[in-house]
Amino acid sequence: MKIFITIIMSLYISNSFALDRKDLASINLNEILKDTQAQPSNAGDKHLSLIWWVPFEYWASVFSRDSNINESLKKEMLGTLENYSILAVVQADISSFGAFNFYPNDHILKNLKVTYKNSNNKISIIKPTNSYSNDLKILLSQITPVLKAAMGNMGESFNFYIFDDKNTKGGRILDPYKNGLLKVDLKKSNKENINVSFETPLNSLFHPRLCPNGKPAHISWNYCPWSGKEI
Repeated sequence: MKIFITIIMSLYISNSFALDRKDLASINLNEILKDTQAQPSNAGDKHLSLIWWVPFEYWASVFSRDSNINESLKKEMLGTLENYSILAVVQADISSFGAFNFYPNDHILKNLKVTYKNSNNKISIIKPTNSYSNDLKILLSQITPVLKAAMGNMGESFNFYIFDDKNTKGGRILDPYKNGLLKVDLKKSNKENINVSFETPLNSLFHPRLCPNGKPAHISWNYCPWSGKEI
């Protein structure tokens, strides 16, 4: 259980910007969560959705700094996770009295559409897989109680969708280090479409760099927006 307490504690942790890749142990967990968690801007006042894309680098960073896990177990757990990207989704309608009516997995899965535009501007539909190991199922089943402890009913109501993250050539499908755009489309109970997008590369995975005026420069920037100078 200490393993997953560490994961959830990272939901409450700090800051970075970039060029060279960071060592996994030095990734700021709060920043990678900012990069990979989003709420649809068009959800409205009576609806709540939270989408969390969990790339392999998140797990690797969490486990790399956890001294409660021996190295052989870390290696085994990361081996279980390394070929997958995970999407965690929670949706709920909010009643006039403020009660949350959480959506069942069937509704979310039926209306879930995930697309990825890679660095070559090729757009692919990415579908969840059911072909993953029992070890991964066990890992995910142990996350839910910890999410509940940290976030209450909302944490308990997360649904996890597993995506293959290796293509036929052994490369990454959803590569957080390369230019791309991951888009997640959902539907509310009234059939209204809502969506979020995650732009890659993820800023949190790279060492800080600065504009000439000393302000942080995002990894996606080629020019400083304040001076127009190339970075």
